[in-house]
Formats: sequence, C-alpha cells, structure tokens
Amino acid sequence: MIQATNEYGESSESLVGIGATILLVPDAPINLQDTIAVTSDEVAAFTWVDGITFGGSPIIDYRILYDQSINDFIVLEENIVPQTYETKVTLTKGAEYKFKV
Repeated sequence: MIQATNEYGESSESLVGIGATILLVPDAPINLQDTIAVTSDEVAAFTWVDGITFGGSPIIDYRILYDQSINDFIVLEENIVPQTYETKVTLTKGAEYKFKV
C-alpha cells in the first residue's frame, strides 16, 4: 500500500502498481547527418537516429526547427514520421542555417 503524508494530513491508501505509466521526455535524436545526394544551395536534407531512451512510449513523430543565424529557432515542420527530412522552403545561398530535430 502507498500513502501520502503532507501538512494537510494523510491520504487514503492505494494499491501498488495499479497500472499507472510514467512517461519521460525521450532523448534527443542522434547521428544527424547530411544527405549529400540531395543537399544543394537551396535544399537541406538530413537523416537521424532515435536517441537511446524513448521515455517509456514509442516516438510517433518529430518536429524540425531552424535558425537563420539570429539565435531564434522557428518551427519549420511538425509531425515528421520518418527519420529523414528535406526542406520544402527555398534556402538562401550563402546563408548559415542551424537545424534542430
């Protein structure tokens, strides 16, 4: 049995392990790599691998963010299911971009 005690008193007893699942934030993706055959002056393409731990539940999708050297990451696309991405916006030649998955 589990019982909580605080300044208001004691809670009623509850059974141990009654089915609750604690989910944690999954680890960040790893091995982010350029897809050289696709990346050009106007398109960035990359792949990645899931982090080591998933947080207790399968990863169902990803979000891609980017920054154009102003230190302000903007959501580029959400609900990415495969572990690969190709930008759908035209990138500016010579500009520096940072991406987060």
